[in-house]
Amino acid sequence: MASEDNVIRGIALSLGDTAGRGLGNVLGFLLPLMAFSAIGGGIRWIAEKLDGYPIVALLFIAVCAVVWLGALSLVTPASVRGTDGTIRAGFVVGLAAAAGMVWIYIFALFSYLMLRLDAIEFVITAHPEAPLSDLLDAYAWYFLDLIPLLHINDALGWATDVDLNGGWRGVLLLLFRVVIVFQVFAMAKRLLKAGSEGQEQSKLRPVEA
Repeated sequence: MASEDNVIRGIALSLGDTAGRGLGNVLGFLLPLMAFSAIGGGIRWIAEKLDGYPIVALLFIAVCAVVWLGALSLVTPASVRGTDGTIRAGFVVGLAAAAGMVWIYIFALFSYLMLRLDAIEFVITAHPEAPLSDLLDAYAWYFLDLIPLLHINDALGWATDVDLNGGWRGVLLLLFRVVIVFQVFAMAKRLLKAGSEGQEQSKLRPVEA
């Protein structure tokens, strides 16, 4: 009877631990998304307030890009470890998605302002009266298109309304891809690797009596 109780207790503890880790990953995923959405929204709000001064707004977006580039370079495994010393995969994925979302805002706003200044031509077909929303959707589409294996856009049947290829549009798109791949995705890979190594070390660490 005692052995059966121990088995049941062990199963219950295992299920509780699994549920706790799952909930932690979900919360960890949502936390940076909610925090960074405020950053992206704030950048957009200020840029729209400067809409009457497109040159000033353009300089503001350029400064935001430099600051955001520097801020993400400061993210290290030590800075995202929890109190228990672990790095939750859900948090890393949420952080990468949120960081990419801010870059989407920056590039879409920069493209919109260049369109306003007639410096770069974009063909806006869906909502020509509100090109910023289409540009945001376009950069979001190209962001998802960079995620390997999942083919998210194909699965959702989502096609972009704005072609960012060719000319200076293509140069901006190339810069966007470089930032996403070599900063955002590289950051996520580095953090996930550090989290995995930390879990392996914790398994090998002797248990104190």
